[in-house]
Amino acid sequence: MMSPHPMLRCTLAALAFVASSGLAHAQFNARVQAIHNAPDPSLDVIDLYVSGQLVLDDVAFRTASPYLDIPALIPLTGGIAPGNSTGPGDVFFEFGFTLALNQTYQFILLGVRNPGLFLPNPDGRDISLDVLVNEDTREVGSDPGSIDVNVIHGITDAPASDVEWAGIILANDLVFGESTDYVTFMPDGSGIIVDPRPATVIFYNPPPFDPGDVITLLLSGFQDSAGNQNGPLFSVLAVFPDGQSIELSPFTVSTEPDGSHPHAFTLRGNYPNPFNPSTTISFDLSSPAGVSIEVFDVFGRNILTTPRASFSGGVGHEFQLDASSLPSGTYLYRVLAEMSGGIQVQTGRMTLVK
Repeated sequence: MMSPHPMLRCTLAALAFVASSGLAHAQFNARVQAIHNAPDPSLDVIDLYVSGQLVLDDVAFRTASPYLDIPALIPLTGGIAPGNSTGPGDVFFEFGFTLALNQTYQFILLGVRNPGLFLPNPDGRDISLDVLVNEDTREVGSDPGSIDVNVIHGITDAPASDVEWAGIILANDLVFGESTDYVTFMPDGSGIIVDPRPATVIFYNPPPFDPGDVITLLLSGFQDSAGNQNGPLFSVLAVFPDGQSIELSPFTVSTEPDGSHPHAFTLRGNYPNPFNPSTTISFDLSSPAGVSIEVFDVFGRNILTTPRASFSGGVGHEFQLDASSLPSGTYLYRVLAEMSGGIQVQTGRMTLVK
C-alpha cells in the first residue's frame, strides 16, 4: 500500500492531535499555518511536535502547511525534531505558546542551530533558531478585487531590505526576523524588487495569483552560500494559505561601486531620479573607455541599449539617457565601460514617472 502524500500526512496528523486533545470543537480552536524557512543545512527536513504529539511530519525547507485547527486557550509546547525522529524524545528545540480563540497565526521557523558556524547578521540581529509568530494573519483576502501581501525577512546574513512590487512599497528597512503588515493592492504584472542595501538589487518574476489571494513573501536562504556551509542561496518564497509555496526566479546584479582604489570606474548615479523623460547618468573613468548603457525592466529583460560612445579618463562624465519610448516604472540600468583591461560594469536603479 502506498504511503499518503506528505501534505496529507501532515493534515491527518494535525487532525488526530486536535481530536485527541478533547478540544476539537471549532469554538475552542485557533488557525495556524507553519512555514519552514530555517536555511541551516542540518535542518533540511524537520518534524514538528506540539505538546509531545507529532503534528507535521517530514517538513522540507521552503514548504508550508495549510491552515490547521490547533487548540486555543491552553498553554502548549512546540518542538522541532529531525525529519527522521521517532518520538518527542528527539526534539532539540522547544517554544511555548498559548493561542487565542478563533485567532489566525503563522508560525515561521527561522535561523540556524549553531550561529557560530555561520556568518553573522550585518545588522547585529540574533540568528539563533527561533519561531516568528505572526498574529492576525489572513486565510481569505480582504478585497475580492485585490491581493493581500505581507513580507518576512528570513535571510540570516542579509542586511535591512526594501521590497517593492509593481511600484508598491511592501517593506522598508525590514531586518532579519521581522515581518510587515499586509498591503492590499492589485499588481500590474510587474516583477518584485528586493533591495538588501547597499550591495544588490534583485528582481523576481511575480507568482501567479488571482484577485482575492493572500500571499506571504519570504526572503529565504543565504546571501553567501560558501560562507554558510554551502546552504541554500538567497531566494524569495511565495506562500499561500492552502500551503502552496512557489520559489520565485531571480535576476540579480551588483550595485556596489568598485572602491578597491580611488581611481576606479565608479557610477555616481542618475539625476533627476525619478525623471521624465530623460535623466543624466554620471560616472568616473580610470582610463579611456567606450561606454554604453543597457536598461532592463522588472522582469530582467533588456529593453534599451544605447550606442557605444568614447570617453577619456577622468571624473564627472555624463551621459543623457532618453527614456521617452518607455512606460512609467522602475528600471535597472547598467553602464558598460570597455577599457584596455576588459569590460567593467556598474549598475543603478531609476524610476520613470510620466
